[in-house]
Amino acid sequence: MDKLDTSLKNELLPASSPLLLWGLWLMWLPFLIPVSVILLQKPHSFNSDLQIFTMLLFVFLYGLTTWRGSVQLTKTLRSFNSLQISKNALRNQIIFLGLLIGCAIAVTLTQGAMGAGSFIFTSAALSSRVRPLRAALIEIGALLLLSFITELFIPISGVDIAQNFFLIAVVGITTMSFIRTIIINYELRIARREIVHLVVAEERLRFARDLHDLLGHTLSLITLKSELAKQLISEDPQQAQQEIVDIEKSARAALIEVRETVSGYRQSSLSNELQGTASLLHAAGIQCSIINPAAILPASVENVLTWVVREGTTNVVRHSKAKQCAITISNNTEHVHLTISDDGVGTALTNLQSGYGLHGMKERVAALNGQCEYGSLPRRGFQISVQIPLLHKAS
Repeated sequence: MDKLDTSLKNELLPASSPLLLWGLWLMWLPFLIPVSVILLQKPHSFNSDLQIFTMLLFVFLYGLTTWRGSVQLTKTLRSFNSLQISKNALRNQIIFLGLLIGCAIAVTLTQGAMGAGSFIFTSAALSSRVRPLRAALIEIGALLLLSFITELFIPISGVDIAQNFFLIAVVGITTMSFIRTIIINYELRIARREIVHLVVAEERLRFARDLHDLLGHTLSLITLKSELAKQLISEDPQQAQQEIVDIEKSARAALIEVRETVSGYRQSSLSNELQGTASLLHAAGIQCSIINPAAILPASVENVLTWVVREGTTNVVRHSKAKQCAITISNNTEHVHLTISDDGVGTALTNLQSGYGLHGMKERVAALNGQCEYGSLPRRGFQISVQIPLLHKAS
């Protein structure tokens, strides 16, 4: 189970790259280009140099604050606890956001109406902090109030004030919605894979329970007869011999029952396997389409097809990241044909499984003089195609 948890984390980590998350805040920076052009076109003076300096300082603090927020958000996602943050990290976030807000005030006071838009970027930067929705809305409201108070000290029209108010709210809520969507999707992916693990664990428990029910009585009987035979060896050799014969019969009967039980698990009927597959795919959040016209197949062919369905769908759940999976079985008088196709990542499945599960699948099909082909689909996804002759000679 530890290996499963490790593979789960390794599979989820690439989805939380700080560089990708940082792009949510960097995408707002191009809106500063017109302001930068106006500042650079101004005549050289102390006031213009101060405006350029405060603008550069604001951009630097904005980039640094949002980058630290991206890194912290990535860490919280990787720790599977996206709504908690350490006290040190929280203190550092508040310090950098405070510096950014102070710089936004300085930019507004030095540049006037043209610099008031810095509060819009500050609103976006506020969303880099992971906190409850109510607290985030309160912070945006406080930023709106601070923007209004700051704008009282500069010459600015009512239209510009209203426009800034609107953009501060929209940009803040939009960026915050992106972040919360990432968190929710991440948690849903974790929950979906946990459901798959629970389904597998439940099946293991069922197998263990059935095996215990099967062998418990027989092994207890063998133990008691062995103790009795040990006592009778010196007192009644003939009776001891009879007990040993009974032990042998019980052991052989138990061996036959175990073989039949294991055969039932490993060579279960194809219809039962398809039902279990549908449940597994549904639990993994994958839509499943199964086409299986009723037909009586030779036991050896049905056994291989059952194994292919089990192995193929396991790969779909574990590696494909698919949303849909289709299983189709058809047959005529000469051949039976099985295809398993999904709309997942395609080639990644080949890289992960080549030489292991898929290779073993190919060998089992070849043993019945059949053909097994697999590979990525032209647009997206992966497909396994198996064809087995109904009248075959085992190789």
